[in-house]
Amino acid sequence: FKLQSDEYNGITKDSITNKIRPVRTRYYQSFTQAEDENFLGRIYVGVHWRIDQDAGRTMGQQIASYIFTQKH
Repeated sequence: FKLQSDEYNGITKDSITNKIRPVRTRYYQSFTQAEDENFLGRIYVGVHWRIDQDAGRTMGQQIASYIFTQKH
């Protein structure tokens, strides 16, 4: 599947340069691949610590599993 962020949609302006950000589309082979990229990216930019990401990933997977079993 593919994902296009609202931050890189060819419309949004960079808050520092005031230039329009180019369209950047990411392609993934699986949801897990997208999850892994997001997981590591947040650690690399200093938004979260690994312990935050580990706990958040576990909780997110449990919630998704619960919702899936309720709908199917």
